[in-house]
Amino acid sequence: MPKTRVAVVDDHPLVRAGLRALLEGQADLEVAWDAERIDQARQHLKAVPVDVMLLDLEFRDGSGLDLLREVSGSVPVLVITSHTTEAWAITAMRLGARGYLRKTAAPGTVLAAVRCLAEGGSMLEPELARQLADAARLPLDATPAFAQLSARELEVLRLVALALPNDAIARQLSVSEKTVKTHVSALLSKLNVVDRTGAAVLAWRLGLVRDEVAQPSGEAPQRQDERRRARGELEPEPVSSRTRQR
Repeated sequence: MPKTRVAVVDDHPLVRAGLRALLEGQADLEVAWDAERIDQARQHLKAVPVDVMLLDLEFRDGSGLDLLREVSGSVPVLVITSHTTEAWAITAMRLGARGYLRKTAAPGTVLAAVRCLAEGGSMLEPELARQLADAARLPLDATPAFAQLSARELEVLRLVALALPNDAIARQLSVSEKTVKTHVSALLSKLNVVDRTGAAVLAWRLGLVRDEVAQPSGEAPQRQDERRRARGELEPEPVSSRTRQR
């Protein structure tokens, strides 16, 4: 019986090495190739087709979500990532991922998922499955088109939902404030909301941020009010008094 050919796409050498060792220790599985960059994965996939792809979501040269869009329907993709909220899982599954696991998943769970996808099935960890079920019970207007957002835009959205200003987001992501403004404008347009508060409300509702997320120290009362408003604890401020920041 031919072995299941697996591709490993992750920018961390230790992760790639660990997954390769795990997979190649199985009689029915083999690693056809691995890649640390999105462009490498594209080139390898053209030359060597595979039966299952293991994919992270964030890379130095692009987003794993973009690659997922491209290969959806042609190869089953198992996302293995550090992102565990339902917003990320919903986005990946809508883009065609057949499985979604955390990097803390047990080796046996990873192997079971690979075999499941190779046979045409799908697999989610129980906790993520529960989160997705909870999200599915939200009203339709609370489930925006997160699939349109890049990994970087999702990260900016998470920080916007924490009521961080553009300069603080820029420092945290090690990018220019101009770049942050560009990301904010793009995500507002894609989510079809008029301001940062609207985007933050959607992010909180879909679990992109959680109450237990550490809060910035020395936060001004205005920022605290914005955070509470995003969670629905305060009434929205009048549009006339709202200062739009992009």
